[in-house]
Amino acid sequence: MNPFFTVGVPSSKTNEQFIFEKYLRSAIRSSRITLQQFIVILTKLSLCNYNMRTGIIEGMSEDSHCHKILSIYLKNSFDEIVASKIVELLNHMDRPCYEIRINSRYEKKRVIFTVPISSLGQDIQENEGYYLHFGFTKTDVTNDDEMNRLTDQLSLDSINMIKNIETHGFSNDIMLRWQVKAYQFSRRGDSL
Repeated sequence: MNPFFTVGVPSSKTNEQFIFEKYLRSAIRSSRITLQQFIVILTKLSLCNYNMRTGIIEGMSEDSHCHKILSIYLKNSFDEIVASKIVELLNHMDRPCYEIRINSRYEKKRVIFTVPISSLGQDIQENEGYYLHFGFTKTDVTNDDEMNRLTDQLSLDSINMIKNIETHGFSNDIMLRWQVKAYQFSRRGDSL
């Protein structure tokens, strides 16, 4: 099982500029420390299970603002090891959608992802994993309301995408249509 998949097509055309693959090339790979943090976060996520009925990642806790988060110690851009919120649950009313949080000096990079949920009797074992869909830098948008709208829009698009894939049964045709492919990463960071 490969725990990570990329999705190359957004539900809404207006979100094409935020597709994860593009963001990986333009923002995450452009900084050694950001790439290292991202690999550490993916490594941690690959070790986490999630509930197949609810989509909630096991081991999440609540922060002081009552947000569900996953935290670890990471090396920051000043070469200090600090406690970092690496994943935050964005919403869980209908379906969970998550945000990977990569914080560097003056930037807050984010990657939006979802997980498939198994209804009773449905087997999704071979496609169980994390679906990396969008990426953006929070500090690129200076208006808080605009940033919240963008986050909500990308979260909803990610949820719609995984629902559409699930509805059509993870067939090869559907995976091709949504340009879903297994995402390989190296823990050393040399083959992303």
